[in-house]
Amino acid sequence: MTVLVNFRMSEHLKTGLDFIAQSKQITKTYIINSLVESYIRDEYRQLASDKDMTYKLIVANDRLNLKYAEDTELEMPPVLISTHFGEW
Repeated sequence: MTVLVNFRMSEHLKTGLDFIAQSKQITKTYIINSLVESYIRDEYRQLASDKDMTYKLIVANDRLNLKYAEDTELEMPPVLISTHFGEW
């Protein structure tokens, strides 16, 4: 299934896109779809990495809080606002 998407583009980018598409004999739609697909794949990968890193920080923070609580009776201020890992 395909969907029509309209958006604005600066004139110099449009001129460049027209030139590349004509030179390579491929459609502008193909170029834009390829770029968007690549961007989405990279962003998904980055989001997964960020989620993993956040989980590691939460675990490290919890360990630090536990060790700090064992060493002193004072409470350590929370480093992270939320430790609800699964609620993205």
